[in-house]
Amino acid sequence: MELKARKERSHMIIRVLIFVFLMIFSYILMLTVSSTAALPSMLIPCAICFAMREQPMAAAVYGMVCGLFLDSAYNMLPGLSAVILMWTSMMCSLLVNNVLRKNIFNFICMDAVACFLHGGLHYVLYYYVWGYDPDKQILFRIFLPEFIVSNIAGIVLYILTGIITRRFGAVSEHYIEERNS
Repeated sequence: MELKARKERSHMIIRVLIFVFLMIFSYILMLTVSSTAALPSMLIPCAICFAMREQPMAAAVYGMVCGLFLDSAYNMLPGLSAVILMWTSMMCSLLVNNVLRKNIFNFICMDAVACFLHGGLHYVLYYYVWGYDPDKQILFRIFLPEFIVSNIAGIVLYILTGIITRRFGAVSEHYIEERNS
């Protein structure tokens, strides 16, 4: 039992470190790639993938850190994305742990809701309220393509995190039953 507990603890540490490196890689990708096309905000699907695989408190902390990175990447006031991703990550984790199954359809739905909440609140609070976008060009040329590309890129992240979780997930014990005569 002690060996199993030690192995599970080391697998959990390795899994979380890989998820942190994935978050940092997504942040660097968002900052360094410059293109005229819509770029995915990879930190939102990254937070949802982690939320589907871990417990609610860990998912909330990871979502909050992803949100702070997202605020930094978008040069926004720190906190809005952190609060949005913290709550959506915690809710996704609670849903998956108690109600839903871990499958790609549920991930796409939860990722779409998280991207819609983040992009919608970002657009409303930064552009629509102040009247910067009267003909809604920013909405249709920036936020909508970013929403679509983020959900498509999230599928790749979901498959990658599934491989990580299978490799470094819970340790199963195998027993050989002896036959008594």
